[in-house]
Amino acid sequence: MKNSILIFLLFISCLVKAQMKKVNITAVNKWTCTSCDTLILKPGKPIFVFYNIHAVYDQNEFRYIKQLKASDLTDSSANYKYQLYTVPFAKREWNELQKHYPNNKFNYKYIFKHTYIKVLNSSLEKINMLTLSDEDTGFIYWSGKPGDKVIKRKEMYQLTELIAKYRKVKFRSSYMLKYEQDSTAIADHKTVFKPTREAARQAMYFAVNLKFKNHYLPLQLFNLKDVKEMVLTNVTHRNKNIQLDFNSKGQIVKMLDDRGAVSIEYKDDAPHFFTEPSQQNQEFNYSGDTLFVNNKWNRKLDQYTLVGNFYFKTKSYLLYDPAPFKKELVLGRNELIKRIDHSTELILQTNHSNADELDMLTRPDAQDQDVPMVTYVSSIDGTVPLTIKYKTYYDNQYTELIEERFMDGKGNLILNKTIGSIRRHHVFKMKQNRPVSLSIKYQVLSDDGKTVIDELSSKDTKPEMINFSYKYYND
Repeated sequence: MKNSILIFLLFISCLVKAQMKKVNITAVNKWTCTSCDTLILKPGKPIFVFYNIHAVYDQNEFRYIKQLKASDLTDSSANYKYQLYTVPFAKREWNELQKHYPNNKFNYKYIFKHTYIKVLNSSLEKINMLTLSDEDTGFIYWSGKPGDKVIKRKEMYQLTELIAKYRKVKFRSSYMLKYEQDSTAIADHKTVFKPTREAARQAMYFAVNLKFKNHYLPLQLFNLKDVKEMVLTNVTHRNKNIQLDFNSKGQIVKMLDDRGAVSIEYKDDAPHFFTEPSQQNQEFNYSGDTLFVNNKWNRKLDQYTLVGNFYFKTKSYLLYDPAPFKKELVLGRNELIKRIDHSTELILQTNHSNADELDMLTRPDAQDQDVPMVTYVSSIDGTVPLTIKYKTYYDNQYTELIEERFMDGKGNLILNKTIGSIRRHHVFKMKQNRPVSLSIKYQVLSDDGKTVIDELSSKDTKPEMINFSYKYYND
């Protein structure tokens, strides 16, 4: 009986030991790699080493990585996580260094696997990156001189300047030079005030479009002579009334809606300061036909170029200093193309190569989601019939909104806004070239966009009726 018990206990002990051995084998994250590469840095040419070592947590992955070669690291490779560009801005720094420290005079090395580095300098420095559960990223520089120590850094920015200081040369990163140029430009844009007469006039209408995001007030097409006050009373949604106050020059001096009032201060007959009761939230500055809109609530400076009667957003800047490794103040830039038929198109340019590091470039700011950006007008003088195209944020993505303006046979101004198969149909009933009412319906169009096949009627798409009333200076 005793022998049976001893045999049973021995069996259990063997099972436990086997299980412990099995656990130790599979727990790769506790390993220190003893069979990984050893890199020996010998005296001679200076060397730059970038390392981007992914943590390993299972045996199969470790074996797979051991078989990889540097030549396997292509853009289309499934092993993209081991590539240089996965370290924020490492590729930018690699390219910047090669501009000033060429390959024929400096060595460049990229490490993507756990490695032990021996430096054959007088200090015999060693860098141990063998712990498989560790993720190591960073930069190493050695001058190649036996008496010099290694420079090691985690941060991937201004490496050109770091090495230049060490080598006593005056090299600068191109993005740092650009950052300084953009900083100077922003300071100038925030203070310049030299508008053309037409830029000042159109800026007033443009300010209304920025304030009222639904954008169904084409004031340029209305006769507003001697108007002191214009009130839009929304019969359907009583909390969506709008009021515009004008001075004796015909300039809008106050805009009111359910969210509050904004007062406009003019300088040289051009809109300048926009102030809510508690704070100044926006500022317009001008350089000829260029308008600079300082958005103080989201700390951006938008540059608009006037073409005919339309402002196109051609550039956007950050108004705060980005993180040290970014140093990119330009959020985006666009190109204007003016055609011989008097139409104009805005070509949206690819953002900076580091755009993914700036949240504003990959998704719109909350304040911007409902603000359409003009990308095309069929005629720059703005007379009807007219087609306007916008880039807008709709249904959680950027898409195109098409606006058509024309007069119908009854003398009504028709304004259609279409996104995909959904159209918002505006009918302005006019009297003496002023709107007296506006009806808005939401329609579903056929696949070819020529036929209305249904009308939407929900809480958000309920047909609206808006009445216009006026007060005049000569009353």
